[in-house]
Amino acid sequence: MKWCAWLGSLLLAVGGSGCFDKEAATSGQTGCAPGELEIFDEESGMNSDTWTATCHGERYLCSRVATGKESSQVNCHAASSPATADASKPVGRANTASQPSPAPAVQEPPTAVAGFSFGTSIEEAASACTEHGYLWQPGTANHFRCSGSPVSIGLEAAPLVRFCEEMLCAVSLQVASSTTWLRTFARFNEVLSKKYGPPANSKGVLNSNCSTEEQFRACIMTAGLELVRDWKWQAGAQISLRMAAGKDAPEMKIIYVRHEQIEIVPGAL
Repeated sequence: MKWCAWLGSLLLAVGGSGCFDKEAATSGQTGCAPGELEIFDEESGMNSDTWTATCHGERYLCSRVATGKESSQVNCHAASSPATADASKPVGRANTASQPSPAPAVQEPPTAVAGFSFGTSIEEAASACTEHGYLWQPGTANHFRCSGSPVSIGLEAAPLVRFCEEMLCAVSLQVASSTTWLRTFARFNEVLSKKYGPPANSKGVLNSNCSTEEQFRACIMTAGLELVRDWKWQAGAQISLRMAAGKDAPEMKIIYVRHEQIEIVPGAL
């Protein structure tokens, strides 16, 4: 925005943060590319902002609250009415003081992932893997790896499955090396959000310096940016979309859990 540099100088002069890129932040929350977003109804305070965004016919109410000198927490929630509603009617604004936390996802969690059905035995899961020509290998206790996905998720991915009391209870999909990590993360975030609603928990914000594929890779590998989006159900089921630095390249995982006693931790199921 043309007024960005001037606003940044003004905020620094009064002790606030520098210019905040709403398009990049909203993209990270909604899965829409910055160029697909329309931002309006903006209000800015010393340490907070609210705005409304539209993308693909959906309207989002967004807010930002400063959590430190150079850090902030951003939340965007789909509005109850579509973006195509009468523009003459007043549009609601996100209120950082009264905005409720996102409710648990309403749609039921998946019963199967990439060809593996929850609740099946080790033998049944092994057959699902090998019958499609993939290699089934044991890992650490109660963990097995299939060299490919029996049912494609749209990208090459290596499933790691976990068993609880000899029944399949979790699946982690590690997406293969890609040159479009930003687009891939945004795509899966959008698909999951459309199906299960806004994430219950979000970590990591895409700022303007991470808006291209090259910049995004640098943000992940050099600056240590980690992106996490979690969808949760009351019965303990959970989906976690994660992007973080790997050994030589960014690493994206999609973890599906159907057992309330499993805790999702970085680098493990």
